[in-house]
Amino acid sequence: TRYANPYTWLLYSNMPETVAVSEFSAKNLLRERFDIFHLHWPVETLVRHPNIWMARVRVLTFWLLLKLSKWRGTKIIWTIHDENPHVVIHQELAKWISRQIVAHTDGYINLCEAGKQAVASSLPMLRDKPGFVVRHGHYRGCYPDDVSREEARSQLNLSPEAKTLLYLGYISPYKNVPHLIKTFRELPECDWPITLLVAGKPDNEELRQAVQVAKGNADNIQLHLRFIADEELQIFFKAADLVVLPFEEILNSGSLLLSLSFNRAVLAPHLGAIASWQEEIGSQWVQTYEGELTAQILAMAIRGESSAESSITELSGKEAPIDKIAWDAIAQKTLDAYKSL
Repeated sequence: TRYANPYTWLLYSNMPETVAVSEFSAKNLLRERFDIFHLHWPVETLVRHPNIWMARVRVLTFWLLLKLSKWRGTKIIWTIHDENPHVVIHQELAKWISRQIVAHTDGYINLCEAGKQAVASSLPMLRDKPGFVVRHGHYRGCYPDDVSREEARSQLNLSPEAKTLLYLGYISPYKNVPHLIKTFRELPECDWPITLLVAGKPDNEELRQAVQVAKGNADNIQLHLRFIADEELQIFFKAADLVVLPFEEILNSGSLLLSLSFNRAVLAPHLGAIASWQEEIGSQWVQTYEGELTAQILAMAIRGESSAESSITELSGKEAPIDKIAWDAIAQKTLDAYKSL
């Protein structure tokens, strides 16, 4: 899935040469026996097809492959990225295959301690199985990053002195983007220009319309409602002063780490792993809030009042301290989990 989210590509391309990695396909699993079958986002991937009969065929095929793998002695390990799948079309089918995956899993990985605690509550059948915590890695060096702040702002027709907020990523219901836009429009008048960039593809037409309605006729809000290609990411991040993630629910966040990889401060809810990232990386880089995002919270983040150390302006030109979460170390910890099974 490198084109959409390079997480798995970064993980497996950093495995030692002694590990042979094959990307999942039914043909691969039928033709040869593997030591490890490692699952990522299995439920939401399987039931994504809008046709219920096609989704059932996919689920049944996958269930049979799980059975075959177990019969051959393959160990099944599941990295649980989220407490619950965010977008599921066929709920009952998703619940059934989730139970089957839990039953066949030999061990599981969470990306943070909060995730391990959440899984113990939501998937009690996993409590007696080996669980591991392996952090999410950063994305520094993964995408083009050779455009200056001035060039990026010029390409987006932004004022050089404007304070610029950014939301970038897929626009799903739980990500609360219409609320972010409405909250931004409630900001009080400032002594400086302020702009909001929203970049990403909405999940459906209804959500696209909700985002456009929330914007209304505000001329300090730019909407880029499409898939943002890898080479374009730097344009948006380099132009921004602060990335805002207004999620209603979150356990782990690749968006947060992507923002930090471009050395951009983040404002996000005090949920899941966000609190531990704030503690480790610093409150000047990761600002958090309790409850619902409000105009007052946004204003404080822009002025730097919610951070005890620096304003977002003072972070310009500095590097976020994310070297500890390099992918070679993460790949080795994942391999240690494999070996323990």
